[in-house]
Amino acid sequence: MSLYAGWIGACAVGCLAVVAWHAVYRRVEASLPREAEYTITAENIELTTPPGWIHHDIRREILRNATLEPRLSLLSDDLCAKLFEAARAHPWIAEVRRVEKSYPHRVVVDVVYRKPVCMVRVPGGVRPVDAEGVVLPSTDFTPIEAGRYPLLDGIHTTPAGPAGCAWGDPAVAAGARVAAVLADDWQRLKLARILPLSSITPTPGTAEVIVIETRDGSRILWGDVSDTASSTDATARTRLERLREYVRIHGTYCGPKGPQVLDLRLPSGIHVSPLYD
Repeated sequence: MSLYAGWIGACAVGCLAVVAWHAVYRRVEASLPREAEYTITAENIELTTPPGWIHHDIRREILRNATLEPRLSLLSDDLCAKLFEAARAHPWIAEVRRVEKSYPHRVVVDVVYRKPVCMVRVPGGVRPVDAEGVVLPSTDFTPIEAGRYPLLDGIHTTPAGPAGCAWGDPAVAAGARVAAVLADDWQRLKLARILPLSSITPTPGTAEVIVIETRDGSRILWGDVSDTASSTDATARTRLERLREYVRIHGTYCGPKGPQVLDLRLPSGIHVSPLYD
């Protein structure tokens, strides 16, 4: 009889323990945040509004690069660090200014975007680059859109890495710097393509000396844009103003003998000579 009573008592204690544990669990569960509410999705990322040349939502790419896990939680201590590195690695992003949590369900990512300045001709098409010669994603450009940008031709190298990396060729870096100056005036000035002088005259040390061909076949000698360029050369802004004024006055680059060479480098002004004697 006492053994039976003991068994009954043990069962009662066990049942009470289960009931008590369940009550505590429910109370703790209720106090915990719901996982779904704190899981970060692309829609939870408040990214600096992309410029018009980016045609797809890059938030998903940033989120995908931020973690190998299926979910990223707003409660994670390293959330901001992961998103910072993922955004900085994206080929369209030049700089990440800040990443911060914004409760209850947002993360603010403030960035500076790269801007395409020209298209570099490659076998089978073109590749966009920014003013620093960094390769940009090609998928955001239709052929018509690509055709509105300055064309950098005469390049015989391929990019040293994927989009987001510098091309790795001084001629591309030089051409891109000139394209950045001319981009807004490219169509109005009736320019055709930018070339390194080395592609016309294979002389050592001319990769960063830039020539521009016009639509009427004339050539504009823009000059050396390397860091060692002569300090007596006209500045890039001065060269552009001279070119604008020449087109305004003459309306064409051709002279009585046809296409001409316009040398913009001289401090005194433009020197014009026939392209073909």
